[in-house]
Amino acid sequence: MYRGGGYVKWLISRILRTLTLFFVCVITSVFACVIARISACSSIFARLGKQSLIRRAFTLVELLVVIAIIGVLIALLLPAVQAAREAARRMQCTNHLKQIGIAMHNYHDSLKSFPPGNLHLTWMNDRPNAHTVAGIPCGTWGWALFLLPYSEQQSLYSQFNFTRLAYAYATGSDYGSNHGGKTTTPCGDTENQPIADKVPPFLRCPSGIHNETQANSNKDYAAPAQDFAERADSASTSESVYRATRQSVFYRNSGINIAAILDGTSHTFISIEAACATHPRKTLKPSNDANPFIFVNICAQGYAYLGISGVGYFAPNEIGHNFETRVARSFHTNGLNAGMCDGSVLFVSNTVASHIWRASFTRANAHAPINSVGANEGGGSQTVDSQ
Repeated sequence: MYRGGGYVKWLISRILRTLTLFFVCVITSVFACVIARISACSSIFARLGKQSLIRRAFTLVELLVVIAIIGVLIALLLPAVQAAREAARRMQCTNHLKQIGIAMHNYHDSLKSFPPGNLHLTWMNDRPNAHTVAGIPCGTWGWALFLLPYSEQQSLYSQFNFTRLAYAYATGSDYGSNHGGKTTTPCGDTENQPIADKVPPFLRCPSGIHNETQANSNKDYAAPAQDFAERADSASTSESVYRATRQSVFYRNSGINIAAILDGTSHTFISIEAACATHPRKTLKPSNDANPFIFVNICAQGYAYLGISGVGYFAPNEIGHNFETRVARSFHTNGLNAGMCDGSVLFVSNTVASHIWRASFTRANAHAPINSVGANEGGGSQTVDSQ
């Protein structure tokens, strides 16, 4: 299910309860120490004729009791502090996705469509560093490039060389030399190397793990898409293969406008989390370099897939197969954030109903089944709560 502001209220109430318990325990321990001191000093005069106060230090038992109480209080308070920090990071991530949504709409207002998932021009295939796979060269230009002028990053946008391929310090996927080589192999035209490690802060999730080959060269957000998104375009003749792909908002050379989002802008994803590192759990294809800033050759670079033909659909944060770098993923607890086409941002639980999750990836309630797993059930008729 999608979770909104209720989670924040629950977290605040939990923190308040923990703090209350903390202060009650502190007051109780202080009171106990005072009583113990009074008992220990019951004979305050050395002699009846003298009025001098007898001073004694704390006993070892008293000191150990106080230390034990403080340890218990820290153990009670630490989870609440960690939860509060994660809540703050998740809120900042939400703001990043809202910035992406605003930039998307600013682009739409100017050019009457959303940016392409990746832009592939014919001359790119002839570049020496193209490493063309299935007709797609390494280094096509991803959607993040086109948002820069609309997110107060015009100076960064001006540094990009539009006569060369995008550059990546590491391709992020270990699927063979045709995709740029191993996970840490650089690829693309070096003329665009200076911009490759200048990812703006709003494209990086504060909860993410960032151990890239080159610091600040990967982003944590992606375009929601379906299989072959980086290969399909509106002029594709392979209707049976790419019809489903074009039912998302983003794919190769796409230019979808709001009028084409028939399911409704509040029911359709426009951006989603795709951490540049795979989870620090057992994975078959671990990577710290997925999702380069601008560089796109395969789906692990700028896209988050709903599923793979012959494999099936992917749930949020799904791991345990060869496609960890292709799924929507985050380091938040129990889910991930996603931006909607109306500019709102939702928190999507790992246990979201599968038909709502699938429907949110499509814009026109018409995607084909992947690996014969059910089709889009519900589409625009489903409603979710936003925050």
